[in-house]
Amino acid sequence: MNTVSSDIKIQNEKSPLELFRSSNYLSVTDLSSFAWCEFQQHNYLISGRKKESLATKIGSEIHDELELRQHDIISITVQTEEDKWDTKLYNMIFGIDSLFADLKTRELPQVE
Repeated sequence: MNTVSSDIKIQNEKSPLELFRSSNYLSVTDLSSFAWCEFQQHNYLISGRKKESLATKIGSEIHDELELRQHDIISITVQTEEDKWDTKLYNMIFGIDSLFADLKTRELPQVE
């Protein structure tokens, strides 16, 4: 049996979840990304690619200002997968702590 045939046989025996997700769970992004991409493509075809509007730029500046009121922003160099998860976990703990202490939080990450 050649490798192509055996690869096809293995693919036929496993579900897409087993083939592509070693963690055996689906994220929200897995379920929504197709619809989002389709939505973006639809809007692009109708109106073309849009430049950042003044309103979007101002909104981003307001967002950054509000976040700085809540906490300082520090830069973390992520080199490994563990560093990435450590940063996500830290941000989640920080956000939850802020939520309980101040009854508000910004940018509470979701774990995929």
